[in-house]
Amino acid sequence: MRRLRHNFGRTVTSPAKRREQPLIVKRGSGLGALVILMLSALGWSSLQVTDAAATHISRVGVVSLLGDTFHAEHTGLTAFNQRSYDVEVPEWQIDRDVTEYLVAKLTSANLSAGSVNIEPNRVKDFYRLWPLQQKRRMDSSKFNQLFTLASAQGYDTLVVTIPTFEPSGLYSFVNNTYGFSERTALGRSNRSAWGAFILRVFDVGTRKQLANAAGIPAEKFDNDIEWKSNFESYSAEEKAELKRRIEERLRGQIDAAFSETHLFAAPLP
Repeated sequence: MRRLRHNFGRTVTSPAKRREQPLIVKRGSGLGALVILMLSALGWSSLQVTDAAATHISRVGVVSLLGDTFHAEHTGLTAFNQRSYDVEVPEWQIDRDVTEYLVAKLTSANLSAGSVNIEPNRVKDFYRLWPLQQKRRMDSSKFNQLFTLASAQGYDTLVVTIPTFEPSGLYSFVNNTYGFSERTALGRSNRSAWGAFILRVFDVGTRKQLANAAGIPAEKFDNDIEWKSNFESYSAEEKAELKRRIEERLRGQIDAAFSETHLFAAPLP
């Protein structure tokens, strides 16, 4: 398979090859379709670990860089019906849950795996805020430190989950990673807890990307939960339920995305 070059949001593939590449996950319309459309616009597609690369995998380090930001959004037919807000939820520890789930999956597939300790860094240190747009970009120099940390901790392969990207001129900004959305039209309303990410696999020594796949939001509804314009209006029980459903969706998407990498074909060291 022809290698895909992806430089934190800027992707280059030949037009002929782009036409040959299938969609990664066949989902329903709506949020998942929007993410697929966005990734297609970037020329993005899944990339699998080759058999030759898999034979060199000995110990896999896992890092999740999704962050602590919960994004709530209400969408109507007109601009007057658009509302959204962000709130930090570090107590949810989404990155820890994603990392532990990935490590467990790798271990159950007879791979030696563990969590890469990124301290003294924090997840938010891997992003830079661009004040003019009030949007975040991934800090490539900081990201490169992951290879040094992984190598020092004895890992030869690195698995990373990062946010999806929004193309914007010469630069690419990271999208919201998880949250709760409501869409209303013609008197009907649908609500959904969701998450979205890109999963990448790297060789630590060469820093070469071996595989990537996308976590596409499934079209599942959560109409039993009310969308509220203020996060503090949710009860502790409602917040816990939103967290549970987001984690559930992310795990399901990890299962689908990880199967695209063929990393499980790697032998036990």
